[in-house]
Amino acid sequence: KSHEHDSKETKVALELVGDVEMSAGNYSSALVHFTKAFKCCIGLSPTLLSCNLALKVAKCYAYLQDWTLSIDYLSEIERRASLIRNSDELLNQVQFELASVLFAMGQKAKAVLIYADLLDGNDGKKVGESCNDVCTTHVHLSSIEYFRAHMNCGNCFIESNIERAQKHLLEAASICLSDPIGDDSCISHSMVLKLATSLQNLIKKYDFMGRDAEHSLQSMLGILFVHCEEYQSAIRELEATLQDQKTTSRNQVAVATTLHNLGNCYLEVGNIKLAVPLLEESMALGKVLLGQESIDVADTAHTLAQAYGAMSNTDEAISLLQLALRIRMQSFGM
Repeated sequence: KSHEHDSKETKVALELVGDVEMSAGNYSSALVHFTKAFKCCIGLSPTLLSCNLALKVAKCYAYLQDWTLSIDYLSEIERRASLIRNSDELLNQVQFELASVLFAMGQKAKAVLIYADLLDGNDGKKVGESCNDVCTTHVHLSSIEYFRAHMNCGNCFIESNIERAQKHLLEAASICLSDPIGDDSCISHSMVLKLATSLQNLIKKYDFMGRDAEHSLQSMLGILFVHCEEYQSAIRELEATLQDQKTTSRNQVAVATTLHNLGNCYLEVGNIKLAVPLLEESMALGKVLLGQESIDVADTAHTLAQAYGAMSNTDEAISLLQLALRIRMQSFGM
């Protein structure tokens, strides 16, 4: 029993060091520690924890581009998981990692079949719902893994099935927008720009989807640029979206949203004269379409107040801030 206890303590310590090294991007060092920790599990009954450890080893090999050993460990996890109850979610994770390895190896057709099964099937719902969970005894898809799966699928479907491409890329964008970019974020600035490029490639196919679909994608593209503070790029996309929306779109709520986003971009780059009329038009449309007390009206009022404040129009700024506060308090039942 003392030997088993020491072995368990050693495994835990090795895995913790491996986690630190992996989070720092030191995959070779992480691999050494994870492999030593996994050896402590050899001969013991398979558990979700030991499978989770083997998965970390497989990921390290994948990061180091040793695809064969990564796949070997994934196969070992599948073998062990077959002996464990309630291992469906673990197997989902193994399938996801296998798809990622195949995608990196250039076997994109095989990878997409696995991704699509995870994301579109019944298991996909389970995986998606758990993407932000934190649990030490189960293996979940993280936000970044879920983001990459959707983006990889979207990129592969652009040439063959643009409706599915649109679905997956917009899902990736939604995940991205729910995660602020920064030092603590799992989705980096470069990843957002890569997704933006994918959306630009898809927009070129808009003739097959209709004008409203194009507007929706171009607007999302502009919002992504706002999200990563690429305001000049956002202005370019949102200006084009607004021009088309005003002449062809029946969705006036979308027009109001684009006006708000574009006005906010001009505010961010210090062009107050262009920001104010856009925000005023957005708020006027919002009041008509969504009601005087809608949250969207409050959001635009708050942004417009910032613009008036920058112009030293203090009275108007205070009035709009009071309006925004009153609407939000009513909305939250305060």
